[in-house]
Amino acid sequence: MKATAPAPRWTAPKYTPPKAFAKAVLPTPVPIAALMDIVSYNRDGRSPGERIVIERYIEALDGVVSDDYGNYWLEIRLPDGGRASSMFTAHTDTVHSISEDPQQHKLAIRDGILSRRGGGVLGADDGTGMWLLLNMIAQQVPGIYVFFRDEETGGGGSSYVAKHKIVDLSHIKRCISFDRKATSHVITHQAGGRCCSDAFANALAGQLNGLSFGFAFAPNDGGSFTDSANFTDQIPECTNLSVGYYDQHFDTECQDLTFASRLALALARVDWEALPAERDPKDTDDEHGWRYSGFNGYRSFLGDDEMVSLIERYPDEVAEILEQLGWDADTLRDQIAELLA
Repeated sequence: MKATAPAPRWTAPKYTPPKAFAKAVLPTPVPIAALMDIVSYNRDGRSPGERIVIERYIEALDGVVSDDYGNYWLEIRLPDGGRASSMFTAHTDTVHSISEDPQQHKLAIRDGILSRRGGGVLGADDGTGMWLLLNMIAQQVPGIYVFFRDEETGGGGSSYVAKHKIVDLSHIKRCISFDRKATSHVITHQAGGRCCSDAFANALAGQLNGLSFGFAFAPNDGGSFTDSANFTDQIPECTNLSVGYYDQHFDTECQDLTFASRLALALARVDWEALPAERDPKDTDDEHGWRYSGFNGYRSFLGDDEMVSLIERYPDEVAEILEQLGWDADTLRDQIAELLA
C-alpha cells in the first residue's frame, strides 16, 4: 500500500517590519516618552502593571471619575458650555500574562518603529489609544472620554455600560475608538455588521487627509471588535481608527511613532461636531445573515470551546492565517453559508 504523504505544515513567513510613516517623530502635548512608558508595562487586565499606568496617567487627570465597573470617564464641554456629541474611547488592558516577569520590559526604536527589545507583546494595543486620548484631553478637544477596562477578554467594561446604561449617552452621535492597526482605516463594519455610515467614514477620512500630515485614511469594512461595537444599537456612528500599531498580540508587535505623533496633533484639528450622523442605530445592515449581540454573542453562534475562544481573542490573526493558507473572504463566506444551511 502506497504511503500517504503527510500534509504540509503551515510555516510563518519571514517577518518584515513595517516602514515608518514619516522620517521623524513630531513634538506632542503629551510627549512620546509617556507612550513609551505606558507600553513598557505588562498591562493584562487587573494586573499590577495596568494599575500603575491607570494611577499615573488616568487617575491624575483633573475631573476624571470612575464607574462601578472600573471604567474611567472625563468630559470636556464646548466653548459655549454645551455638551459635545462625540465619545472617544481606548482600553487599558493588553494580552500580556499577569504572571509574566518582569512586569516592565525594555524597548527598542529603529527608524521610528517602537518594539519590545528581544521581541514580545508590546501593548501598543491599546496603549497608543490611551496616549492619543491623553493628547486630545491636553488639547481640550470637546467630548466624552472613556478608558474602558477588560476589552481584550470580551469587552467587559463597555458591555457593562451599554447593558446597564449607567451614563446618559442620548446626546452622543458618534463613538470613535482608537484601537485599530495600520495607518489608514476608518472602520465601517465590525463584530458582524455595519457600525458607521459611509458618509461618516468618508467625512472623517476627508478631514484627516485634508491636513498637512500626509494621511491616506479611507473607509474599511474589515473590522473585528473593539469597545465602540457595543454601542452600535445606541449611537448612530461608531468606528475604530487606525493608530499605527502592527502585529498586535504577537511577539513582533510594534508601533509607528512617526504616525502616532502626527495623529495626536491631527485629532485636535478635526471638526468633530460637523461630522454627519446618518446611520440608524436600529439598522444592523446584516449582509451575512447573522448579527453580533455583545461580544459574547459569538459564543451562542459558534459554541464554547478552546478554538472559539482563540478566534474571539485573535480575530485579526486568524484572518491573516487563513489568507496565508489561500482562503479569501468569498471562500470563507461560502463555507459559513454551507454550515448554516
